[in-house]
Amino acid sequence: MVVDYNDENSLSYALHGVNLVICTFSGDEQLNLIAAAAQSGVQFFVPSEFEGCLEKRPEIDQLDPYSYSSQARQHLRRCASSQMRWTVFSCGIFMERFLPQGLGSLGIGYGSSLANAGSYILDMGSYTAEYVEKNPRGHTVRVCMTSVDDVAQFVVAAIDMGPASWPHEFTMRGDRLSVRDIVGQCSRALNGKLITRYGWVGLTYQPHFHFLSGKLRTLLAF
Repeated sequence: MVVDYNDENSLSYALHGVNLVICTFSGDEQLNLIAAAAQSGVQFFVPSEFEGCLEKRPEIDQLDPYSYSSQARQHLRRCASSQMRWTVFSCGIFMERFLPQGLGSLGIGYGSSLANAGSYILDMGSYTAEYVEKNPRGHTVRVCMTSVDDVAQFVVAAIDMGPASWPHEFTMRGDRLSVRDIVGQCSRALNGKLITRYGWVGLTYQPHFHFLSGKLRTLLAF
């Protein structure tokens, strides 16, 4: 079925009789889908919020400046009167951001300007990296990561449990490394040294606990 995400009637027709919606795209299309799902009687909604945990997530993420995360959550709160429940799957970043061809090689990231190689921390094609080791408080900047496949398996397992038992947020992570260690591992995988440039960013965030077995070394076995 072809759906026009800017057409309320098209969305409402597509959502008729649907109990659970899992969104995998961001932007205005997701906001339209949230509104249509609430009006169409959808009971459970999973927004495209596959990022860090809500508690530590900044309103404006300096590493992902085009993120629609806060807008989507505000939209969901405004739909609270519809009785539609929503759950966020917090997984840190996708490990596949560091693929030589970027997230775009998996058809992911176009809506948030993160599809291309080099759009996040490092570019394995040009042997360059741009990152900070410490935040303004002097703490080491660390990044939580989970592979796309592991996140998908986690979501499927949660569906098998039944959405009625879901909490407001599921948290997971496959690995947690400092930004410096990520760049170092990628350098070793390329058998060379990345040219780095340093700067300052705001506070980082990470999910609550360790889950699943995604490994950076598996990602880099190309």
